[in-house]
Amino acid sequence: MAPKKKKTPKPPRLPPTTLQGVITYYRNRGYQQDPLLEDRKDADVTFRKPLPNGSRIHVRVKEGSKWLHVEQHIDSADPERDPIGHFVDDVVLGEIKHDKYKIRKRKTRSRRTTKPKRAQSRSKKR
Repeated sequence: MAPKKKKTPKPPRLPPTTLQGVITYYRNRGYQQDPLLEDRKDADVTFRKPLPNGSRIHVRVKEGSKWLHVEQHIDSADPERDPIGHFVDDVVLGEIKHDKYKIRKRKTRSRRTTKPKRAQSRSKKR
């Protein structure tokens, strides 16, 4: 029998177009924010979600100037439940497949110091 392929989680659907939107998206789906893992690989936010079969989903989010970079993978053994199994399965025996996604950040509007164009064009006609 062929080994089952690991099913990777789908990328977040829009509209989490800000870092706070991505945080809300993952929290609403049962992910726990993990500040200890944020220092590794310069992630701005990191999430983890233990699965019933003993594995764990791990998500890293980095904020760029125009994009939010989301990287996620499934650990075959949750390091909190089975640290030795995690080390052997994911570090020693095989590579972990990372899924990477880019989400375009929402453009922010800058405040104008001058009148809007409509108001200026009305004043010229008079």
